[in-house]
Amino acid sequence: MGLLRSGVKSDLIKCLTSLDEETTRPTAPTVTAKILDGSAVVHMLSPGSSKTFGDYAANVFSSFLTRELSNVERLDVVWDTYKKDSLKNTAREKRGSGQRLLVGEHTRIPKGWANFLRDGSNKEELYHLLSSHCYSNMDLPMGKEFVITDGSEALSKTTPTENMAPYNHEEADTRIMLNLADAVLKGHSKVILRTVDTDVVVLAISCVPKLEGLEELWVHIGTGRNHQYLACHTISSCLGPERTHVLPLFHSFTGCDTTSSFNGRGKKTAFEAWKAYPNVTRGFEALYSGDYDRADPEIQKFVITMYDRSCPSETVNECRKNLFTKKDRQIDNLPPTEAALKQHTLRAVLQAVYVWGQCLIKNQNIPCPSEWGWQKEGEVWVPLWTQSPMAAQACLDLIRCRCLKSCRNKCNCSKRQLKCTELCNCGGNCK
Repeated sequence: MGLLRSGVKSDLIKCLTSLDEETTRPTAPTVTAKILDGSAVVHMLSPGSSKTFGDYAANVFSSFLTRELSNVERLDVVWDTYKKDSLKNTAREKRGSGQRLLVGEHTRIPKGWANFLRDGSNKEELYHLLSSHCYSNMDLPMGKEFVITDGSEALSKTTPTENMAPYNHEEADTRIMLNLADAVLKGHSKVILRTVDTDVVVLAISCVPKLEGLEELWVHIGTGRNHQYLACHTISSCLGPERTHVLPLFHSFTGCDTTSSFNGRGKKTAFEAWKAYPNVTRGFEALYSGDYDRADPEIQKFVITMYDRSCPSETVNECRKNLFTKKDRQIDNLPPTEAALKQHTLRAVLQAVYVWGQCLIKNQNIPCPSEWGWQKEGEVWVPLWTQSPMAAQACLDLIRCRCLKSCRNKCNCSKRQLKCTELCNCGGNCK
């Protein structure tokens, strides 16, 4: 079926920040607007001595927002939403679930904050409580703007929200970009996004050229001592317009929360392959325009480059055969088959082109996953790994010989009274 594995978080940020020494800084830049991934903030802010969720909202969360707002003119807080029948929810369920608890203002906070936040319904109710409390009770100094999302709505007493809501985005990653576009439209040319997610960094870089009037876009990522400010405008400039445009597709293709990654090939390897084979940028561009046939040769060559830059093969099937027979590669160290790669590419396109690609649109039009490399098993979406017949389990231990010239008595195939095949070193041409 091809050797693909579940999506993993990557080291892509190191690759991007290595492009120029000016792409990072340890201290906060001067900006006029800040947009927070609310879920990331809640995970960072433990309840401390708060006994109830009302205490947490008033004494911990609101106090944090007040401090954040003191340094900027506008502050936005954006939440995820939770849809039971979505791909994103399938990815969340893989992380496990915590104990369900009905969240109210007077509900006592349970022990184990992280465990409580594993349950989507817990978080949804908590986010609603925090949004309602902050919208109703936060005291805003003169001239300050505050926006916080709540479900499909955006709440604000100071800022018109018609450009931001109502919207149907599920991911906070894309909602952040929509709020960013509104802030830029209202005159904020220097903005910080606060997150712990690589996806937000990728989207921010790709959005820089699309937002006229945006001069500086920073992403504050990480926690504790391991945090940094990334200059997305500088990274975008270093990448150039073509690579900046296709960066989300590169990211989803090489592995994210909702797409598989290539076994043993991380972001660093993929990024180096991109530099070694820049023509794949044209392939990614073709996928954005829906031309899979034009993209396919470039995509296959890119995958081959990830596994072996010296391989002369033009297709992944040829590459698999070459690496297995000539270089003695193990099955788990081969690229996926053409059939598996096609389904993988479809999943990457769904995430990058349709979900992330519509991040600046209020109401996204997302196609059914069943046509994009996914299938339904009960209530859960699972990857359709391939439409080709699966090899029998017994075929995993393939018999082949390593005879360099003619096969003799020591030949593995001859010992078993088998004919040599194309998988043998001799290529199946011996007598």
